[in-house]
Amino acid sequence: MMSHRLAQSNLSSPMPNKTYRPSFDLEKDVRKRAGDSELLVCGIDEVGVGALAGPVMAAAVVLCGDESWLGELDDSKRLTHKKRNYLHDLIVEEARAFGLGYASQKEIDDVGIASARRRAIVRAYDECRDALGGAELAAVVDDRRLAWLRSDLGGRASIFADKADQRSCSVAAASIVAKVIRDRYMQKMSAMYESYDFSNNMGYGTPKHLAAIKEHGPCPLHRLSFEPLRSMEESK
Repeated sequence: MMSHRLAQSNLSSPMPNKTYRPSFDLEKDVRKRAGDSELLVCGIDEVGVGALAGPVMAAAVVLCGDESWLGELDDSKRLTHKKRNYLHDLIVEEARAFGLGYASQKEIDDVGIASARRRAIVRAYDECRDALGGAELAAVVDDRRLAWLRSDLGGRASIFADKADQRSCSVAAASIVAKVIRDRYMQKMSAMYESYDFSNNMGYGTPKHLAAIKEHGPCPLHRLSFEPLRSMEESK
C-alpha cells in the first residue's frame, strides 16, 4: 500500500527545483492507468485565477503527437509574446481537437473563484470532448489540488500534476491557448476601458492598475468580490 501511494504521489508531485521540458510521459501514464493504449488524452490548463478583472479562461487540447513543432512547446509563462501567438495559431490549426471554457467576472462574484474555476475547466473539457464526437476522453490537468474534479474530467485514469504545463506537451499547448485567448480579450476590452491599462496588465493588480481603480472606481470587468475592490464597495 505504501509503495502504491508513493507511486501515485510521484506522478503528481515533481521534484523541487528541477528543470522540466514537455513530453508525452504523463499522457502515457494516463493510458497505462486506463489499460488502453489508444485512449484519447487532453491537456487542461487555465489562466486568470488571480486577476482583479476579466474572466477565468481554460483550454483543453488533444494533440496528434506527430506535429513538427512539438519541441517548441512550453509553459506559456516561459515563452515570449511572439512565440505564444505563433504556437497558438499552430495548435488551433493542427491539434486533433481543442475546447475553450470561461467563467465571467460576474460568475466569479456570484459563486466564488473556486467554483468559477471549476466551471471554466469543465466547460473546456466538455467542448473538447464534443469536438471529438463524444469519444471517451481522459485528461492531464495542471495542479494536483484540482483532483476533486476527477469525476468531471475523465475519471480514474486522469492525472492531476503540479507543473504539468512544463511536463506535458498537451498541457503546455492548453496553457498557450488559454493565455493567448484571454490576453486578446483583455486587449480588446482595453479599448473600451482605457483608464485601466488592461492591454498591459491583463487585469492583474499592478501598481498602475490599482491606482486607476482608486481614482476611477471599478468598471464592469472588475471582480467586486476580490480585494481591494470588495473593501472599496463596502465602504461606500
